[in-house]
Amino acid sequence: MGWFKYLKSSESLGVSEPNTNYSYPYLKRYISKFTPLDTLSKDSWVYINIEDVSIDKYYNSSLEENSDDTSYLVVYENPKSDSDFNIVRSVVNNNILYFQTYEDHIGTQEISNQYAIYYKTPGLRYLKKVDNGGVSDYQLTTEELSEYTADFSDVNLESFTVTTDSDSYYNFSFYNNWNNGLAGDESSSLTLSFTGPNIFLYGDIGLDFGKFQYRIVSLKNDKNLYNSIDVDWTTIDCYSSDPAQETLILSHSDLSDRDYILELRILSDKNILSSGNKINIKYYTFTYNVYLELDGEQLTENSVFISLGGIR
Repeated sequence: MGWFKYLKSSESLGVSEPNTNYSYPYLKRYISKFTPLDTLSKDSWVYINIEDVSIDKYYNSSLEENSDDTSYLVVYENPKSDSDFNIVRSVVNNNILYFQTYEDHIGTQEISNQYAIYYKTPGLRYLKKVDNGGVSDYQLTTEELSEYTADFSDVNLESFTVTTDSDSYYNFSFYNNWNNGLAGDESSSLTLSFTGPNIFLYGDIGLDFGKFQYRIVSLKNDKNLYNSIDVDWTTIDCYSSDPAQETLILSHSDLSDRDYILELRILSDKNILSSGNKINIKYYTFTYNVYLELDGEQLTENSVFISLGGIR
């Protein structure tokens, strides 16, 4: 079984032959292989809850919990290879680990390699790719020169987009008198499907636009036996004295990690200032949840333990 390796910053790079004085991260966990329902393009942001792992925390000799946001790394690797390792950008925020996909992952196909989290190893995020005597390796460097660090502000929570003509698994369903997302009839309604916790819906606003109501229903799953209403019927007025196209007209970022349906229906009521009641929906975006799960912890033979068991 392969284990990611790197050179410390104090090591010299090989010239005619590679320097093989490698270091190894202390711990790792594989993220179970997954099969996305839709194709996820390279550099899409996906996420996993690591609340029970605390990969960016350690205990010192006084049993005080400390944080170290340099101590983890996400690698896309072939578990059977000693050389097939590719780092991806990652960041932890509120016990959620966000990371980018290394390559396109085709819908309904299991990913070819596997993502692994290496952790509790100081400085691990500050790596760069180097030529080590003709071998492509990684070496510790400074924060400024590192190639794989990320801030939460870099995470695109709208990493998956569905338009009115998309053919994705998560998609629109239109009912009664829609024309490419445009409707002006109170009999018109639609549903759209997505994964929580985030949903962002875009459309047009203007002088002749009306109102619609929507609600968000979470779907039953293995842990929840019934559908439930997370957001009850809420009214949105698309009238605006300052017309705009493809603007954000509703958003939620506090839903659960579940599949959802958003139901939308046009109202006959309209703003007294509006000259019409049309609604024009363009697209929606969300953070694609592939429901990642962590495998068991693995320990390298090179780990060093401090007293009372904290790995550092």
